[in-house]
Amino acid sequence: MISLIISFYKRLNFLELIHQSIDRQSYKDFEVILAEDNNDPETVEFIIKARMKYNFAIQQISQEDIGFRNTRILNRTVLTAKGGRHVIIDGD
Repeated sequence: MISLIISFYKRLNFLELIHQSIDRQSYKDFEVILAEDNNDPETVEFIIKARMKYNFAIQQISQEDIGFRNTRILNRTVLTAKGGRHVIIDGD
């Protein structure tokens, strides 16, 4: 299995494009983990809708938005990943 880790910050329109691309993949043995610094209501609602819309599981790891700490959240996400290989992309 592959763990696809996507870090993003507030750019939900970009994240939607990534989700659409993932949904079109023929290879389906993966998990999606979102790493983000902004757990505001709009983000939470977006992820709830995405979970219902797409045929792949979406896990969210978030942290408080108190400055640029992307490496910290990525480290936390890697610890939760179940895949034998990790692919990390920047969602915005």
